[in-house]
Amino acid sequence: MHRVTGKVALVTGAASNPGIGSATAERLAQEGAKVFLTDIDLEGAERIATAIRLTDGDATALKHDVTSEADWDRVVTEVLLKHGRIDVLVNNAGIAVLGKMLELGAESERGHQRSATRRASAARRPRLEAHRAFRS
Repeated sequence: MHRVTGKVALVTGAASNPGIGSATAERLAQEGAKVFLTDIDLEGAERIATAIRLTDGDATALKHDVTSEADWDRVVTEVLLKHGRIDVLVNNAGIAVLGKMLELGAESERGHQRSATRRASAARRPRLEAHRAFRS
């Protein structure tokens, strides 16, 4: 136990319960990490963070639309201001396009691909430049 004691973790898509993001955040907290749970559903993320704090974990919930570069800037800056680093990034947030595949059409598929590309672009560099500058 306590394999990540003192590490700072950012988990996106952490509001769904049950869900991979919430379970990951809970486990990281059990293992000693300071966990930031982010989600577009702030209320849901706060419920999970509260449950973690009730078991003596260190958890903070933040509203975060992972398709927004501005949100990535705000979230990463907030984590860096509080702890000076991000040791673990779990880029779990996803978008569900529900419907029958043959009925969704090409436009839905293109929209999903654009969204996934924006998420990947924003997350691929969780502001390493800001992180380096902050540490300098």
